[in-house]
Amino acid sequence: GLLAARLSAPVSVEDILSWQSITGPFPADGSAIVNVTAEVADDISVTLQSNLDGVTVSLPQPWGKFDQTRAPLYIEWSDRGWAPWEVFWFGRFTAVADFSNGLQPAVAVDITPRTRPSGSRRLSPSPGVHVRGYVPSFDPTDWLSALLESGGGLAAFSSLTIDDLQIGRLLWQGQEMGAATLRASVAAPAFEAD
Repeated sequence: GLLAARLSAPVSVEDILSWQSITGPFPADGSAIVNVTAEVADDISVTLQSNLDGVTVSLPQPWGKFDQTRAPLYIEWSDRGWAPWEVFWFGRFTAVADFSNGLQPAVAVDITPRTRPSGSRRLSPSPGVHVRGYVPSFDPTDWLSALLESGGGLAAFSSLTIDDLQIGRLLWQGQEMGAATLRASVAAPAFEAD
């Protein structure tokens, strides 16, 4: 390679939000050590890794976390030409994202809890947010509160598509409803679900 560099530094959620000009409520707070690796060869890649020690994520389980717990996060950016962002958050989700078309960002998320990234993460997502996978337990009432507090967060995307999301235990305000499969499509201004 032409260049390989590493650095490690504490990074705060507040600094990231400021740097990206993100305003309004955000479900994370605190700071953690981030390890950055940059490599320049035939292509360029930048990898960020953190255990997120010191960061609180105020989301329903399994995505929420207390500041003293570890939740390894791995983010890679590459100039390979499609879906340049790959994200793996231990036990929470795997995703690929392409923001190169500012009007039509594309994100594909697999929310199956995993201990390592899934092989399918290299598939190029189409515009909008696409969610699939398996969730052991899900209570929509927890998420309605979280989305209202965070202001939604999906306004930048043209659509949200949920493809055969398997739910092991569907709950409603803590009451057991059984297993479920969710398919939905949300696009402004219309909504359809089955």
